[in-house]
Formats: sequence, structure tokens, C-alpha cells
Amino acid sequence: MIFLTTSFYFAGRYIEGRNLTKSTVSGLLLRSIFYGIIGLFAAVFAGFIYFAAVLILYPLASGLAFAIYYSSSSSTVFNTIGPKNRGSTLGVYSALVGVGTTAESFVSGHLSFYLGFVATFTLATAVSRRAHL
Repeated sequence: MIFLTTSFYFAGRYIEGRNLTKSTVSGLLLRSIFYGIIGLFAAVFAGFIYFAAVLILYPLASGLAFAIYYSSSSSTVFNTIGPKNRGSTLGVYSALVGVGTTAESFVSGHLSFYLGFVATFTLATAVSRRAHL
């Protein structure tokens, strides 16, 4: 959580003055790369090596890359909706993101339980790469 909180500070500086769409895509691409590497480590290594890799890569994926994606995509939505009904529109957007996150967690948990972590990370990498192509 400390890394995620700190990442939002740097993400704001990173996206400032940049194209928000490109920043969003770069955040997704970084997440995809880091999760893909985690999946590769899960397939090849076990024990301490895998644990050490996850301690480094997961904060980068769920911290820095997520902060870049979330900040730039939220700014894009905020700029797109305009001043009219901004609060209710952002509420609907947040609710849809929450439903999507819940569904993602449910599917990912079942996939990990029945097929293992390698399948979960492989699918997440493939879906993430497909989403920003």
C-alpha cells in the first residue's frame, strides 16, 4: 500500500502534460509486461526465486503501472464528460469499474484454483495485450 500510494504521486507527474490516451495505454502495457513476467517466473521457478520476483514485480504492476493507468484513464473520463452531471456520471463510471473489478477477481480466483497461477497470468497477459492493440 505504501508503494501504491507513492506511485500515485509519481504517476501524476508522469502523465502531466502527456497525451492521456497514450499514458493510459502505457500503464496497461506496463501492467501486461509485469504480470507476464510474473507468470513466466511462476512457470519456471519456485520457492525463494519466485517469491523474490513477485516482491519486486507485483508492486510495479499493481502499484506504479496501475497508478499510471488509473490516473490517466480517470482524467480522460473526467475531461470527456464535461461539467454537466459530472458527479452522477462519475458515480456510474465508478460503479461499472467496481463491477468489472469484482467480476475479474471472481474469474481470476476460479481460474487460479482450477488451472493454476500460470494459466491466470497467461490469460491476464493475453487479454491485457489484446485490450490495447
